[in-house]
Amino acid sequence: MGMVSGGHLVARQLHREGAKVVFTLCGGHVMGIYDGCLDLGIRVVDTRHEQAAAFAADAWGRLTGRPGVAIVTAGPGVTNAVTAVATALRAQSPMVVIGGQGPLAAAGRGSLQEMDTLSLMRPVTKWAVQVQETARLPEWIHLAFRRALAGVPGPVYVEIPLDVLMNLVEESQAPLWDPAPDRPAAPAPSAQVEAAAALLREARRPAVLVGSQIRWSPDWQALAEFAQAALVPVYASGLARGIPGAGFLHSRKLALREADLVLVAGTPLDFRLQYGHSIAPDARLIQVDLDPAEPGRNRTPAVGVAADPGTFFRQLLEAGCAPRDPAAREAWLDRLREEEAARLRRMEPGLTSGASPVDPLRLAREIDQWLPDRATVIGDGGDFVATAAYVIRGCCEIPVSQ
Repeated sequence: MGMVSGGHLVARQLHREGAKVVFTLCGGHVMGIYDGCLDLGIRVVDTRHEQAAAFAADAWGRLTGRPGVAIVTAGPGVTNAVTAVATALRAQSPMVVIGGQGPLAAAGRGSLQEMDTLSLMRPVTKWAVQVQETARLPEWIHLAFRRALAGVPGPVYVEIPLDVLMNLVEESQAPLWDPAPDRPAAPAPSAQVEAAAALLREARRPAVLVGSQIRWSPDWQALAEFAQAALVPVYASGLARGIPGAGFLHSRKLALREADLVLVAGTPLDFRLQYGHSIAPDARLIQVDLDPAEPGRNRTPAVGVAADPGTFFRQLLEAGCAPRDPAAREAWLDRLREEEAARLRRMEPGLTSGASPVDPLRLAREIDQWLPDRATVIGDGGDFVATAAYVIRGCCEIPVSQ
């Protein structure tokens, strides 16, 4: 056993966690990590701004299911990353941000770019920590990956002072940790499953809304099986767009207005659902979320469940969710299919418009027609993205590793 630097310890644990690439803007406070990454074959992507590095790490997490890694230098390097980190928190995207800091031995003396970045990062991350011992760097990096994936996925922040990163320690004093496991299924209590299944069986006009959390589920395939068995219309939002089983798109407003039961899985009752008021006031609500604090926010559910959405759909299948009155359920589906067709007819003038400036619907259709399979589309701007979501094909890419 020989001596190893803190920077190499960070890189070794990143490699153990399966990191294939890190996004950064080269900075002196974190430069020691790059040498280790290059030695281990971890690609170092140097951006022109730390915000771009953090957004790239966010995108990596959304596309692969494993935390993206951003490495930013001390002070302004960290502050430049804050907007992207806050976005990842709201999007429930797993990300590990490693930030530099002035030497621990000079704390409070005014070293280069020293500032209280922990206080800055705590409100926009799931967890923020400063490492104060070189030998423990692999442990803290491992814990960061675990925390990024546990429960509701999101960003975490690990701050490493310059002297902690540059110090040398005996390899035997800094063992590597086994990689953080894939997210385990979080099942719902059987009593809640039975209560929800009973409501589903009796409902004549149910609707299901599924959001981004299904993208992280180890049993995302259960949604399609559930939709077929329960004869329910499924609407997807966020990272769930394009997932098998979500076959309805244009009739959501009518479905929520006329439903007698709505199951909301993995998406909050926020402004997009008018804080729950988009749902008919007399409709029963089943709410499922990885965050135990989410069910009951803005509207009281008949059944509120803290669970993994895909696992919950599997549990409903096993509990029995076929409708008592299949004819009524089929009539409801026909009603929604008619609304889907009517909405498309109303959109047709915009979809084929030759007006200048271009109609947003026409632009979205042209983009959709030119997109290759499995393309990634990045949109900016609330109104235009909302319009494009009705036209551009969704494709929920679930990593093979799940």
